[in-house]
Amino acid sequence: MRRFSVIGVVALAGCSGAGPATRDGVLHIDVSATCAGLNGAGEVRRARHPYWEPLGVGTPLKEGDWVRTLGGAAAQLELLAGGRLDVAEKSVVVIEPRATASEPTRVAIEEGELRATLTSAITVRRPGGAGQVLLAPAVYRVAAPDGPGMNVEVTRLAGDEPPVPDAGRPAGVRASPRVTSFPSSVSPGIDARLKFDPRGWVKLTWSSVAGAARYRVQTARDWSFTQELKNADVEGTSWLMRPDGLGLHVWRVAAVGAGGELGEFGYARRLFLEAETPTDLLVSPADGFTSTQAGVTFSWEARGGSYRVMVSKGSDPQRQPVFNEVTSLSTATVSALAPGTYSWGVYQEGSVLKPLFLKPRRLVVGGAKK
Repeated sequence: MRRFSVIGVVALAGCSGAGPATRDGVLHIDVSATCAGLNGAGEVRRARHPYWEPLGVGTPLKEGDWVRTLGGAAAQLELLAGGRLDVAEKSVVVIEPRATASEPTRVAIEEGELRATLTSAITVRRPGGAGQVLLAPAVYRVAAPDGPGMNVEVTRLAGDEPPVPDAGRPAGVRASPRVTSFPSSVSPGIDARLKFDPRGWVKLTWSSVAGAARYRVQTARDWSFTQELKNADVEGTSWLMRPDGLGLHVWRVAAVGAGGELGEFGYARRLFLEAETPTDLLVSPADGFTSTQAGVTFSWEARGGSYRVMVSKGSDPQRQPVFNEVTSLSTATVSALAPGTYSWGVYQEGSVLKPLFLKPRRLVVGGAKK
């Protein structure tokens, strides 16, 4: 395996388009992954930075960031979109910027190899090379062969086989119509916090999907669903989950067609079970507040440690945030937000981001006064 040089990193940064992406006039600082585990020593090089810094458990990774593992080390990167990358020793990978928010996560591997356990599709390539889309759910080995100009080697290790096209079916046999949409999670809400009752149940509900014969519910203890708790097939649009303890639980739902084909899973939702009845620690702005100024200051009740403030154009503050800042204070200010509607929340910083709110707050920016 050839040695990796810092000069190569700097040169390839331009090829990978490192740095925050600007879309629709808004600077998107996209958290695409988190370091969920590290055995040995690893390093991260932030987009447009010429130096490496230590990688640790809980380190957030944005588009344009580089990660490398040293000799005898291995890192587990949990993808926000769903899935996990197990990066082998002496490997270098890049979370590449995407042209649009709807694109799959893009990963470039400069050196070494990784194992991708996917619940959502990604695109892989060598920096500057052609991309390959890895479909999900499946497990792949992705390696960067020695020699310049060569593309990545992809080996499918496990997963559902692609559907057989109609042309390959016996005469008179038709494929069942596929489910083309996914259920939307309804309740509990985004980053819901509930008091844990060891004898109790949590009711999960979602929207119906046309053509669905039933629904597949998945629950897990981590964002990438590698620590699964239970799967269930139900005919209605609700299910009672029996939590197994305190802490983070994650759930999502997919529609199952009449022929048994599994559709795409909807967006996963986080659920936090706490020992005491949770309280809302956000102070201002109030939910639904309308600001006539582009600059907004957020405040909350501090309980010690560091906090991550996230503001998003969508309903989930963590999904494609336009503002993402860590502070040890109890306030944070964003200097300029384009006119529009946002959701925002504050999280206790750590390997798992723990919300301080009972539900994300809505903020409307109407533009500066004339």
